[in-house]
Amino acid sequence: IKRLGIENNVKIINQFVPNEDVGLYYSASDLVVLPYRSATQSGILNVAYGFLKPVLVTNVGGLAEFVSDKKTGMIVPPDSSDAISNGVIEFLTLRDFENFSFNIQNFRTLNSFNKLPELFHEILKDTSE
Repeated sequence: IKRLGIENNVKIINQFVPNEDVGLYYSASDLVVLPYRSATQSGILNVAYGFLKPVLVTNVGGLAEFVSDKKTGMIVPPDSSDAISNGVIEFLTLRDFENFSFNIQNFRTLNSFNKLPELFHEILKDTSE
């Protein structure tokens, strides 16, 4: 950050953030970066979507299953700072052409708990045929 001279544009908060302050950070962000080395799922990803914020995730565990690449966020290979930085740069280019917030809203609607009765009905219908 210092080498690139972007101290005025980047702020690192390396401490616990209380629940009542979380919204401030999400609201101020353009992209939520989740550079996990291993994971099954992430509550942070769901909170980001709750604020209609796109995510950049590393392709580990089940994280990529919750991201529509280049639509609701970016999926990059794990353990590569180059892949993460290139993913951020690609996002910054794509956001001028892709409405990530709109896509996230649609994704949330399609995957909401309100759809569970419909999904169960489809499952039961398929098993009875």
